[in-house]
Amino acid sequence: MSTEAIPAILLVLLGIGALGGMVVMEVSRLGLLSARRALVQKRIEALRSETERARERAGQIDAAIERGQAQLAHFAAEVQRLASLLRTVEADRVELVHDLGAPDGRPAPFRCVLRTVPDFARLDQRHVVFSRDIWQRKNVAHVWADTPEQAHAQLLRAFPARSGVLAGAIERVTERAAPIQPMTAPKTPDGFIADPSLVAA
Repeated sequence: MSTEAIPAILLVLLGIGALGGMVVMEVSRLGLLSARRALVQKRIEALRSETERARERAGQIDAAIERGQAQLAHFAAEVQRLASLLRTVEADRVELVHDLGAPDGRPAPFRCVLRTVPDFARLDQRHVVFSRDIWQRKNVAHVWADTPEQAHAQLLRAFPARSGVLAGAIERVTERAAPIQPMTAPKTPDGFIADPSLVAA
């Protein structure tokens, strides 16, 4: 081998070495990129799984909300039904009917709900009309009169202010009104001067 070929061989060897180093570096870089890609892919898969679970939970929550709304609607309807039933029961539970005026064989033309004053329990028993116990129940008055004014005057005479009984609004009884309940109080005696300020017309 001539001395002139040695430098050429060395240059070739150096070139091969440099190329090999570049190949090794590129392979290392590709390996690192591949590892990063795999990590990113795992993260993407994890996010996809979490998204699917979130969608499932959202679907479950939506279904629970729909069930809750249906239950609320059912409860609201039940409350309305019970309220209507309570009003019906209250309307039918007339414990005592007070007849005022002179019945002439036809239904009383006027009706009035009676209530007591807040301090009714402390009133003198001598001023209480009938027994105090009956006023713990619902009481109404059926009044035979020609006009609401006459009916109001009869209520004032029958339940004076010192009796502690207040008359509500006077209502004209229509033909569809419920019949008088069988438990009827005796006709309330007259003889008191009422205080109109304590009796509601």
